[in-house]
Parts: sequence; C-alpha cells; structure tokens
Amino acid sequence: MINENKIMNLIGVEIQSILSSSDLYNDYTFKITNDLQFMQRYDHTRELENGKKVIFIVIQFSPATLNYGQTLLPFNLSVISEQNELYVCKQLLISFAETYNLEMLDNAETIKQYYQTPNVMSNFNEIGNAYRSLVILNGTLQISENQNPAKVYWVHTETIDDVETQVESQLDIIAFNPNFSVQLDSQSFYSISDFTTSQARVGTFTISFSLFMVDNEFLNKILYIMTKNTTNEPNGVNTTFKFNIKWKNNITTGSIDMKLVDVGIDQKLGEMPIITLVFTN
Repeated sequence: MINENKIMNLIGVEIQSILSSSDLYNDYTFKITNDLQFMQRYDHTRELENGKKVIFIVIQFSPATLNYGQTLLPFNLSVISEQNELYVCKQLLISFAETYNLEMLDNAETIKQYYQTPNVMSNFNEIGNAYRSLVILNGTLQISENQNPAKVYWVHTETIDDVETQVESQLDIIAFNPNFSVQLDSQSFYSISDFTTSQARVGTFTISFSLFMVDNEFLNKILYIMTKNTTNEPNGVNTTFKFNIKWKNNITTGSIDMKLVDVGIDQKLGEMPIITLVFTN
C-alpha cells in the first residue's frame, strides 16, 4: 500500500540530513511540503515575496505502476530557488541525488530510490520584488514490502592500528546470481514402477555477480590472477577468496572459502566497463 505522507516524511528526513551536512545551507530556510499543502497556504505567498533566503521544496507524486510484487512510484521535487540566485538550490538537489540514488528510503528496506540529475525548468520568474528559478529533480521509488535481496561482502584482512583485522567490505554489485547444485548417486531398483532412489552426495554452491570495472583492491586481485602477477598474488589461480552473503531476512552464508573459476570483462565505447565473476566452493 502506498502511503504518500510516510514517503514525504522520509524524503524530508533525507533532505534535512543533507542540510545539516554543510555550512552552505546555514543562513537559509527550507520549506518542505506537497503540492496540495503549498497551494492551500497563503503564508507561502508572503514568504516567497519577502523571504530572500527561503527555498520551497514541493514533493509531487505521479501515477504509480502496479506490478506483481512491487509498485513503481514516480515523483519529483519541484524547488523554488532563493531570490535572484540559483547556486544553493541546485547544489542541494545535486547532493541529494548523489547521496541517495540506489539507496533504500526506509529502515525496513522496502523502498528503493532512483534519481536523475536536477533540471532547471525556468529562470527569471518574477515573484515580489525579485526573481526566482524553478528546478526539478525527478525520481522513482520501487516499493516492495516482501522483497528479500542479498548483499555480498568480501571478507579480507586489513591492518588497523598495526593489528591485522578481518573486515567485511560490501561489494557494489549490479547483478547477482547464486546457484546451488547437488550431485546425485542414483540406485536403480527394478520393481513394479521402476523408479530410482537417489542419494545426495556432493553439493556445490556457486555465485556469479557483476560489478563496474573500477580501480580497487578487490578487482586488482582479480587482475593479478588473470595476468599471472605472482609478485602481488603468489598463489595465482589457487587463491582463496572469502565471502559472506547476507539476505535481508538475516539468513547468511557466514564466511565461506571460494575459488575464482571464471572472469568476463565487457568493455564498449561510451559505456562503463563491466566485469562478471564466477566463484565456487
């Protein structure tokens, strides 16, 4: 069920977090409301005419798309800038989009956020004795109350205060495909139905995931193995990786040892290169 008031309050909390993170916004007053409340309140008109450093943020919801298991709710933040300027207003929206794009909106992890970059719709709108700009930030909320996504953590050792400590670093995966297969030992017993009775002998857990190809410690280990760089990765293809996979409902694999079995890099002109990795235990 879509609760627009709850969503508006959660977005307001995120905006307040951005405002409190920088001194840039200290001398400004921000009014966060929805389109209906904005139109009904007469005092907003007076503040627009007289408040030089008052910025209005109006949350407008668009028709939602109802799919099985999830709802896609488009919305936009229509922001009326400070008087005769635009920098503070636009910087707020840029920081907001960069901070919360692809992040969960609520602690229950049921609403995921997607944002575009802000767009200046119009300048030199005469309000009172000054001009203001209208800036729009478009976003979409993916609402799914029963989703159970997984997060992949790379378990490795770091030196912290001269002490080697095992830490978990979350990988920024863009696709994740775990697979579990069992090797069966089938014993045939020929009788009336001629069915077999199988015994599970060996189970294999395999994970495949994709990431953007960036320069970091984890992906550099992969490149060292691929390029036979035994100076940085002396165990070569026999290098053991440790992962911990955690689902939202608190089911985890714990720290498991896995081997790298396949690497694929997709690099195209005009696109961010993507690396796909396959590990098995």
